[in-house]
Amino acid sequence: MDNRTRIINTVLMKEIDRQPFKFYFGPWGQTVARWETEGLVKGTPWDREFGFDPGLRGVAVNLGYFPAFEHKVLEEKEHTRIVQNQQGIIQEVLKVGASPPRVISNPVTDMASWEKLKSERLNPESRSVFRQTGIS
Repeated sequence: MDNRTRIINTVLMKEIDRQPFKFYFGPWGQTVARWETEGLVKGTPWDREFGFDPGLRGVAVNLGYFPAFEHKVLEEKEHTRIVQNQQGIIQEVLKVGASPPRVISNPVTDMASWEKLKSERLNPESRSVFRQTGIS
């Protein structure tokens, strides 16, 4: 069975020979850089090198808030920064290297903050959506 048929059959809940083998998010850049020091040829598609199935690609669609929150640095520390990301999450991140961030707070903490977020950033009728995309 080719991978296209395997993916279609998986989505349609039909018989497949095996599960599609895909790494959805990919490794951090510093991970690939390390693999290159350990023998991965620079520029080689890492997913194919390690036997992942081809054929699943992302589509350039904004699935986040609109408008997004402003990404801003709130505090500088010796090894980390406190930032607000585009989802409005306040988190502590490393200045150098990669690691999952430490979440400090989320934009929704109660019903009032949910209603505010919903009306300001999840409104499909918002004219700002059209202004920012060029659609009239």
